[in-house]
Amino acid sequence: MSKIKPQITFIVTCGFYYPQSQGIIDQIEETQPVEKIELIIIEPDELSYSLKRSEKFAKVFSIKYKNYDIHSSQLEAIKRSDTNIVVLLEDHSILRNNLADELINTFNSGDYAAVGISNDPLDKGYTSIAGYVLSYGKFHSSFDSFETKDYLAPNNLAYNKKDIIGLLNKPLIASQILLQKKLLAAGKKFFFTSNTGIIHFQYVKYSRFVKTLFYSGWMYAVQNGKTNNFSFFSKVFYAFAVFGKPYIRLYQLREILKYHSKYFKLNYSFLSITLFSALAVSSLGETIGYLFGEGKTVFHFSVLETKHDRNEK
Repeated sequence: MSKIKPQITFIVTCGFYYPQSQGIIDQIEETQPVEKIELIIIEPDELSYSLKRSEKFAKVFSIKYKNYDIHSSQLEAIKRSDTNIVVLLEDHSILRNNLADELINTFNSGDYAAVGISNDPLDKGYTSIAGYVLSYGKFHSSFDSFETKDYLAPNNLAYNKKDIIGLLNKPLIASQILLQKKLLAAGKKFFFTSNTGIIHFQYVKYSRFVKTLFYSGWMYAVQNGKTNNFSFFSKVFYAFAVFGKPYIRLYQLREILKYHSKYFKLNYSFLSITLFSALAVSSLGETIGYLFGEGKTVFHFSVLETKHDRNEK
């Protein structure tokens, strides 16, 4: 390992699919100034393979997760990190260029609590683009970099450790929109950069896409209720109110849908239907979460995040 003190921490959550897990480690080594990076690999405790990584990193170690509990390990990784900038990355990604230096320079240029990174989809089909629009909205590479007090896309994010360390708990790592909500309420600023970015593997298989939204909706409802101390009556109200959410979200995203349907040469109506049906399933998950609690939703969500090849059709 390098004797230089690291300036940024990459926390990479890896799953059971070797090409994706080894691929992101190789990408980091090939595209990043590894001598500045503390690399923390979140990986399953039972693997049929070993990840290879360079000794040139400033610091590198692994944290194992059991029974698909990735969020506890991510929380531990943030607490153990040695730098002020922590970057949460997923193995189903390809780094486009020098992410580390861009994030270091961005955090040094302003008092930002979080920095979002532009993401582009690998697959250009209806399912993947619907998921892309829902996940990233206006935060794509066609936009110039800008400061914002709006929610960033809730994955592949960089945080200023000093701003989040006092807030951190498992629910806020599992649902990072809730973490952002707390940061914004405290008057913190965010930044979105399109100077660097990631090619992200959205789900190609529709059934897995809607399952992920179902469990993420369920998980969000549980964490939202816990974080805001909802009463029983508030949970019941939200359980039924969320069925209006697909219509609101579709309306909010209409211009972005038009842009992407034109850009990727997709039928706007069919793309809208694909997105609306997925939003409806997500709302159903939220209803179950508000009415019946957590169950095994975090487990099922984490299985979908870590076990499968997202490019499988």
